[in-house]
Amino acid sequence: MILTLISKSISNLTTLASELLGKSIYVEWPHLKEVLVVGVSDCNVKLSLINQLGGYSHNNLKKEDVKGALAAEWNTLCKQIKEL
Repeated sequence: MILTLISKSISNLTTLASELLGKSIYVEWPHLKEVLVVGVSDCNVKLSLINQLGGYSHNNLKKEDVKGALAAEWNTLCKQIKEL
């Protein structure tokens, strides 16, 4: 099997959140485990669902600045992804 990754540019984190939050995606190639997306983040902001089963809406969206303990957690997760 040959896979080809198709790059899709996303203009900002809010757009990515609207496309993914509350939806099922598959992760952990090649085993493909189905997961529910409950948050997206970059190095500055984390957007997550307040009610994880409620789906994406502006009323169900929690915005957090990535600072302090959250920044340390984010950096640790990024490091783990880079090591894979």
